[in-house]
Amino acid sequence: MTPERILVVEDEPAIAQAVEYALEAEGFHVDAIDDGAEALAAARDLDYDLLVLDLMLPGLSGVEICRRLRLDSAVPIVMLTAKDAELDRVLGLEIGADDYVTKPFSMAELVARIRALLRRRELDSREGGMRLRVGDLEIDLAKHQAYVGDERACDLHISNIRRKLERDPANPERLVTVRGAGYKLQPV
Repeated sequence: MTPERILVVEDEPAIAQAVEYALEAEGFHVDAIDDGAEALAAARDLDYDLLVLDLMLPGLSGVEICRRLRLDSAVPIVMLTAKDAELDRVLGLEIGADDYVTKPFSMAELVARIRALLRRRELDSREGGMRLRVGDLEIDLAKHQAYVGDERACDLHISNIRRKLERDPANPERLVTVRGAGYKLQPV
């Protein structure tokens, strides 16, 4: 079995090296990046199993990286920061981080939290909790994607749903089209 791949995004070299060393000692494959924009590109281009993401980074902030990744990725994210304010922790979790560790931290605790997130992800995928199948329709809950045999079938279903939900189905306000992605249900 190949080791899980972890991306550590941290701009303080001493912390990045310590986290990288501790995770490699636990058998993980680790890449470390100290720039936000580079980290976002790497997280999108390479298949990481988990990200350890500092909140304050040059270029893009950790919050912005997390927000952008959550548009199309379910990779587990552990936010790592010196900020201890409750508002910062809540913000990190609200935008999609899976866990939050405040500096200074115990390396053993960080490794345990990472293992717990990876274990939960593995259990979800083994139990089939990430995909639902109904007839020819398959829904990937992690990727927020649906697969149907006929592309026009989805349009027909959306049209029927809009007739039931919308005041004016020709001008939808609740079930709207997101160009290049699909559809989005939004409150009115």
